Amino acid sequence: MLFNLSKEQKDIINSDASCMYIHGGAGSGKTTILIEKLRQKEKEKPLILVATNATKNIIYDKLFSSLKEDCPSYNDDELEKYLKDNYEIRTFHSFAYSCYLKYNIFNETAKQRKFIDDETKLNILKLILKENQDLKLYFKEQIKYSFRKLLQELNNLIRLTFQKENCYSSIKIDDKVLKKSFELLLNLYYEKLNYYNLITFDGLLIETSDFIEFVERNNGLIYNRPVFIDEFQDLNYFYYFIIKELLFNKPNSLYCFGDYTQNIYSFFGSSERILELFVKDFKPEKHFLNVNYRSKGINIVKAANELIDNKEYLQLSFGEKKYRDFINFSFFDNFYQQINYLCEKIKNSLIYSTTVLCRSNGELQKLKDEFEKNQIPFTISDNNSKENEIVLSTIHGYKGYENECVYLIGWQNRNESQDKVLEKK
Repeated sequence: MLFNLSKEQKDIINSDASCMYIHGGAGSGKTTILIEKLRQKEKEKPLILVATNATKNIIYDKLFSSLKEDCPSYNDDELEKYLKDNYEIRTFHSFAYSCYLKYNIFNETAKQRKFIDDETKLNILKLILKENQDLKLYFKEQIKYSFRKLLQELNNLIRLTFQKENCYSSIKIDDKVLKKSFELLLNLYYEKLNYYNLITFDGLLIETSDFIEFVERNNGLIYNRPVFIDEFQDLNYFYYFIIKELLFNKPNSLYCFGDYTQNIYSFFGSSERILELFVKDFKPEKHFLNVNYRSKGINIVKAANELIDNKEYLQLSFGEKKYRDFINFSFFDNFYQQINYLCEKIKNSLIYSTTVLCRSNGELQKLKDEFEKNQIPFTISDNNSKENEIVLSTIHGYKGYENECVYLIGWQNRNESQDKVLEKK
């Protein structure tokens, strides 16, 4: 497989560096290199950590295909067993939960803690404000809160208190009274969690980081295998400090792959400041890939470069002679007009290698309903798609996949004029 790679890609694969950061632009073969490096380290049973299940599934599928190509005598069940025996692919939450089960991180009285979702968090918040009317009145008068907005701010504050270096804080509360009120709310929130023996999944990440720190301080070593991190730009502080406690000044090999022009999780705490911390702490060997091999046409790559307005980002270039591709903008009065137009377009089209992307799960459900009415075959998961099926997905869910024809619907914000939207596109 190495003969299909560029010199830059081969240099990365053949490098002996024990700590690397590979900045790979869209379509630059980053995942191909990741798979090659994983295959190199197969005998050491590498651990692969990612932020999302979508990324985990992509790596699993690509790794499975690579193994199938090299081991044609294995059937699918044998390949799956081989993959699971030799590679460990986990999200950070899954990794934290495996530590929770394996090492009994919490003490015996807390062993049966129940994990809670955002809806339960919301109910706890309502209970706290019901029991503390002065606090409720303050938030209502001062910041005109809604419960969900207040919960979002509370989650931000939790992330802030977990950031161990204040100079990298992304949240600043200048109003001393407001800050004090949030700190009180946070303390009451933790008291309720402890009282009802509850824990959030982010809380599990904090506990796991502290546990690893404790073990390492006492000369323990939880993992001595190579560690790979894909989509590094998706990491937030919870994830980064697990990496730091697990691997800082350790003999493990660490390989990180990412591209901050593709960061779509800033609302969840991902930030370029985490990369700054990583470079400062680990001093990795850095590699840059900016040649786009994915897009056949030059217009898509040019449009992508226009969105990358920061000079620190890599501009994509072409890997070979490119064809003229087609980018079209259409405007409609409402979301259902877009769907009706799309259904007619697809039914009259000979191109079935098509993906339709939207911004939210609510929009995705509307898409599904209309496609079913129009009897258009579709699938929600790309790796399960069949011939002549259209793939429907949110933008977040489809990250890392590719297709011949892509429709992006629901682009315009409600308060934006069409001129501004066109300019932004």
